[in-house]
Amino acid sequence: MQHPPYRVMSGMSGHCDKIVSGVDVWMLRELGCRSLVCCLEELPGKKDLIIDASLMKFLDRLSQAATLREHDVEKIFRLEQVPPSGQCAQRMYMVRSIPDSVKFIAEHLNHHQQELKQEQLQYQQKSQNQQQSHRVPISRILVVCVPSITYSVECQLEEEGLAGGGLVSLHSFCPGFVPLDDDLLTLEMPNFFRDAFVEGDFSSCAGIGQSLHLLCSLFGAPQRLLSHGRAAHAVITSFQRLRSDIDESHHSTKTKSQIGHLFILDRDADLVTPLLTQLTYEGSIDEHYGIHAGVVELPENLNPDANKPSASKIMLNSKDSIFASVRHKHFAGVAGVLVRRAKEIQTRKEESKKMTPAQMKEFVAFDLKQLQAQQNSISLHLSICEAITKATRRDFDVQLTTEHGLVTGATAASEAKTYFEDCCARQLPLSSCLRLLCLLSLTQSNGLSLKEYESLTSQLVAACGHKHILTLFDLRQVGLLNVSDSASMDQPQSSAMRGLRQAASNLMSKGQFAAWRSLTKFLKLIPDAEELIDLHNPSHLSYVFNGAYTPAIVQLVSQCLTDGLQSISDALKLIPGSTTSFGWSGDATLLPPVVVVLVCGGVTFAELAAFRLLGLRTGKRIIVATTGTTSGNKLMNSIANGS
Repeated sequence: MQHPPYRVMSGMSGHCDKIVSGVDVWMLRELGCRSLVCCLEELPGKKDLIIDASLMKFLDRLSQAATLREHDVEKIFRLEQVPPSGQCAQRMYMVRSIPDSVKFIAEHLNHHQQELKQEQLQYQQKSQNQQQSHRVPISRILVVCVPSITYSVECQLEEEGLAGGGLVSLHSFCPGFVPLDDDLLTLEMPNFFRDAFVEGDFSSCAGIGQSLHLLCSLFGAPQRLLSHGRAAHAVITSFQRLRSDIDESHHSTKTKSQIGHLFILDRDADLVTPLLTQLTYEGSIDEHYGIHAGVVELPENLNPDANKPSASKIMLNSKDSIFASVRHKHFAGVAGVLVRRAKEIQTRKEESKKMTPAQMKEFVAFDLKQLQAQQNSISLHLSICEAITKATRRDFDVQLTTEHGLVTGATAASEAKTYFEDCCARQLPLSSCLRLLCLLSLTQSNGLSLKEYESLTSQLVAACGHKHILTLFDLRQVGLLNVSDSASMDQPQSSAMRGLRQAASNLMSKGQFAAWRSLTKFLKLIPDAEELIDLHNPSHLSYVFNGAYTPAIVQLVSQCLTDGLQSISDALKLIPGSTTSFGWSGDATLLPPVVVVLVCGGVTFAELAAFRLLGLRTGKRIIVATTGTTSGNKLMNSIANGS
């Protein structure tokens, strides 16, 4: 079997050619842009576009504003409770497939109609010489649901009295995966973890399956597949249904497979990783400023343009060679690398003074602009490093020692509790306190005792507010906060319900909670104490957490690629959800060298760095697809804000 040649990238995240191993992920962006244009053409003529806030950065990655203007978009608004001020007779709403979006639209329409009546009344009371321009009646509203039209949206439309009549119509838009980089694809579904694992709503998995089907339509079906987890099961069910429908209708036109392995895993396969503080450069940026759809918004003092003293949005990907060279590195070594690169560039500029006129002409034409761009990038990233260092808490070493000690077992639970109480007393951000509390409970073989839980959470609630009692309840529901005895719940309930809750929780406590320690042994997630981990020239995946812990999802993929599916069969039994697999017999060396890993519920930048190292170690191109990038802060805020 012949496969396109594969070239290992020189750096862990160096920008590679558009087509590597025959898989050009940027084709997905082009297809998504075409789908967006088709949506715009569903509403011919001039229109205002109102976009859900969670979709704006995502759509920015799909198309430029010029594309929208070419298709008669007059103004673009963010979806808010306050109605937009546009004057077009047609409106297109691009929203998530949730009932609340329809409520906003109904409020906007009612507000517009009331203002229209008032203006008409005022107009009638004025003489013809005092005519004023007034609002244009809305003639049509197109609600574009991303990624699909759901039953709940249709019901809400009827409840609001907007169904029928021809004024409001529904349309679906599934953009599929959008590339943020050569090895990272996203659906930007920030609420997926909460919806699926807290609320138990897996309806979004159909859209993920549809996006996966589009990916495989372009690059062929994977030759080996492993799917494990509740969300993963829903995704693979949707995916296989679509594949079978296509196979029946177009059996003769199958795309040659360019994907050797496909892994589909749930975020709850490893809840410890997001709770640990990320220590790579890109992870540190995410911890301090937040990276959304590959873009970080920096404060005014870090704006690279001194003439514009305002917050700046910087796109972070491997097209910036300076960022590509340090994104995966341990934060402690980044400044040194940047300084060395700055000296190299300065040396090259100094050497240019000795060039002949012909050499100087060539230097100016081909090298000078690039060197200047690199200098600007170095300056920016040195400023970011300095800002992060200044913003780092004075007790950061204690925090890391506590986190890593809990994972390895080197820190006693009593020490961690004392540190948690200190964090609450100092009123640190809610997300920081919750991360530590959850990590403490997850790493204990039986979770927290009821007495410990009540003592610790009473201090948290006193510091952060009683409204977060519901947040604690949700954390317990999802398995992030483990309590061994649930005899008392956060809400009053009947004795029968209390008994059922207690039985279910006790089963989880004795099973899932104790399973984490077993999982660390099966997958060898914690390196041996005597093993030396080089943080600056890493060869071990645990370098992303100072050598204390290897992200479980990355280790699952690593072990499976190296030793086969059977090597992780015992580990999979300890992870919630069911397993689907095929194609694991035969010679692995004959498979295409492309591995796609789909993580349902979000992937951290620490895991992405570990995956890039794994790709270098195995000589494979690993493409990570996900519902969005995540971190402990994002995870905690998602649950807290939804409670």
